[in-house]
Amino acid sequence: MATQAKKSSGLGITYGSDPELMLYDLERKKMVSAIFLLKNDKHSPLDLGDGIKLYADNVMAEFAFPVYNYRTELVNAFTTGLRRAQKLIGPRYRFVAKAAHEFDDEELDHPQAREAGCSPNFNAYTGKPNPPPKFTGGMRTGSFHIHVGSLMLQTKEEKDTMIMWMDVCVGASAALFDKDGTSSVRRTLYGKAGEFRPTPYGIEYRVLGPYALRSPERMEFVLALMETAFTHAQCGHGLPKIADTVRTINECDLNTASYIAERNISGSHWRSCHDLTPPDLYRDHGITP
Repeated sequence: MATQAKKSSGLGITYGSDPELMLYDLERKKMVSAIFLLKNDKHSPLDLGDGIKLYADNVMAEFAFPVYNYRTELVNAFTTGLRRAQKLIGPRYRFVAKAAHEFDDEELDHPQAREAGCSPNFNAYTGKPNPPPKFTGGMRTGSFHIHVGSLMLQTKEEKDTMIMWMDVCVGASAALFDKDGTSSVRRTLYGKAGEFRPTPYGIEYRVLGPYALRSPERMEFVLALMETAFTHAQCGHGLPKIADTVRTINECDLNTASYIAERNISGSHWRSCHDLTPPDLYRDHGITP
């Protein structure tokens, strides 16, 4: 991810992401480590073209994208990157957008499979670093990290306020629209309310699992919710009760999630939270393995 906030139209924000997907081996009929398949880490990533990178991060396959000025550019880039990555790994393997999975010992037999990330992440509500997860078993997690750049996200107060509004508009809404049954398991390691990394260009929001990556429409929807959060933050609107937002995300409180979402996002977005149409990563991105 580039570290400069570029000028953009509309809200004056930039978009980026470094999503993490799992890999499934059709022959062995199980999730497998990206370490052994990709053979490249973040220090020497595979180049997919147009600034898109692919590498193994722990056992996950992680993509990295350049900065974009419009949300549609990021969504289209993900589709492009996924298509090129599928061609690279071949028809035996599939990418899987899943929040959490228990990998077997064979897939964890590498030092990199025990790494929990080198950069600390923070809790916007306490201002303190989150303790790094301790991998005592085979549970590993996928994600849809959202990078937001803006000249109006430079101070600690601006960053913290943005993350709190992201929790209100994006994180609380995810309790409604994210139908991945392993998302609650993911939160035992990552993705609790307020989790983020401050960056030179703005923030990296780290609460979401990868469910929305399964379709371009869901990605657009989530990025539109992010824009709503940015608008609330810039307009100085009063936040809902923080304890309610935190509980909604950490405990997947559906009743409170619906209450928060209905009052802080648009009616059309609130209705989209209740869309039960199951997305499919390959079908919806138009990719034939």
